[in-house]
Amino acid sequence: MGKLENDQRCVERFITQNYRDCTSGCVTNMLNDLGLQPLQERRKQQRLAFFFKTVRGLISANEYLTPVRSKRLMKPRNPKDFKKEKNL
Repeated sequence: MGKLENDQRCVERFITQNYRDCTSGCVTNMLNDLGLQPLQERRKQQRLAFFFKTVRGLISANEYLTPVRSKRLMKPRNPKDFKKEKNL
């Protein structure tokens, strides 16, 4: 569980003013009672919506995506690239 998820759990406790209940699943039950989705689920839905809109042409992905930079330079190899050495 990440820091954002921990923060969300703290906010749920703040909203409900329930800081003492430490039973298993109490925060998850608070989440359901408040009608909130876990952040992990919200991120998943946002990714799917973005993918759907991109595939359907409703948005241009170029505005939101950045090109991946290669981690190393690849140079094409030609026989001309190698120096000729004299064999003695």
